[in-house]
Formats: sequence, C-alpha cells, structure tokens
Amino acid sequence: MVAMNKQKIIALVIVVGTVLALAYYGVLMLTRLEPVTSISVSSDGRYVISAHEDGALVLWDIDAQKREQLSDNANL
Repeated sequence: MVAMNKQKIIALVIVVGTVLALAYYGVLMLTRLEPVTSISVSSDGRYVISAHEDGALVLWDIDAQKREQLSDNANL
C-alpha cells in the first residue's frame, strides 16, 4: 500500500504476514507483530493504524517515526 500527498510518500510493506515495515523518506520503521488483519492511512498521510490477529492495535506516527500500541486486546 502506498499513500501519497504533495509532501511525502509512505510505503507499507507486509512481508510473510508477520513483519510490518513503513518506509518513509528512506527511513525504515520495522517491527515484528502478529499478522495484520486491517490497516489504514490517515487522509493527511501522517498516521497509520494497524490491527493484528493477536488483538494489538498500533498507531504509527510517520513524521515522528514512532509507534504506540493503543490496545493489546482490540476486538476487531
């Protein structure tokens, strides 16, 4: 999945269903999580949210290059 606006390009790469990587301006944010069941990019391209099989709900702040796990038991 690639989200684009006038200022940036964000690429989401899901490899073998267990590794989620965000490539942003040549910087790679990589984390190992349970398989992704749903993913969405904010309209301004600043945030990505991912839901995972184990109930994890993760918010990715692309500009700050940080991730925050919002829940470990989301019922999605």
